[in-house]
Amino acid sequence: MAISEDQYIIEQILSGNISAFENLVRKYQDMVFTLAFRVLNHHEDAEETAQDVFVKVYKSLSGFQHKSNFKTWIYRITYHESINRLRSKKNKFFLVDLEEGLTAGFNDTNQNLESAEEKMIIRKVLQTLPETERVMITLYYFEDMSIRDIAAITEMSETNVKTKLFRSRQKLYDLLKDQHSFFTSFTHTT
Repeated sequence: MAISEDQYIIEQILSGNISAFENLVRKYQDMVFTLAFRVLNHHEDAEETAQDVFVKVYKSLSGFQHKSNFKTWIYRITYHESINRLRSKKNKFFLVDLEEGLTAGFNDTNQNLESAEEKMIIRKVLQTLPETERVMITLYYFEDMSIRDIAAITEMSETNVKTKLFRSRQKLYDLLKDQHSFFTSFTHTT
């Protein structure tokens, strides 16, 4: 059985090569930040959460049991850290920098969209969804994760993930349809 790149790096770290951890950080930093940002809607909180995630990963690395792949494990930690931070700041109001959010992970996925306005509408509508629904859509569509991996990250059953993903897609579709109707009527009146 071939050893994966992540397993090799983990073995290096656990055998005392602490600088090898930088390779894991480089490999996963964008994904960790993007997920944290999608849950928290705040750049600085997402950065702090990402840092906390990597500290936690480093401290817990010896306990990683390879029952799931490393990517799923780090996503699970990111998800929980983000939700915990969101709950601890629940009474605060966060302003979302839409332009910043668009560049924090949508670049490749949205290349086929026709205009910046459409990107902004999708981003704005996605941010109105509850955090669980936002995370489901993010993981499935923007991070190309399987239902099984999402279930492992969120600690839900695969059936529950499928149901929530279906409902989240429907809600996003309805909200986008409403936004499009408003946007179309607004642009035709000006």
